[in-house]
Amino acid sequence: MTGERQSKRVRSEPGHDVKHLPPMSSRVIARRASAILVYSLLLISLQIFLMVVAVEGLLVGKPGLARAAAVMSVVLFGSMLAMRWFVGDD
Repeated sequence: MTGERQSKRVRSEPGHDVKHLPPMSSRVIARRASAILVYSLLLISLQIFLMVVAVEGLLVGKPGLARAAAVMSVVLFGSMLAMRWFVGDD
């Protein structure tokens, strides 16, 4: 699989030459990984906050607040899974 890391094939229209992307430098890969890590930590901390709000809503007796916070937490978790799927482990 090292050949896939070196260059990626780009789809082209029929009759045209297939172009290759230049290999990504280690600096670009490190910056991308750092950006994904920062974004993930931000989303995880927001999800923890939403879960705390949901539990407090249940304890105080406000089911609407708890339901809204729980739904937002599930949506946030789904967006993290989608980001993980779209970005992948190149």
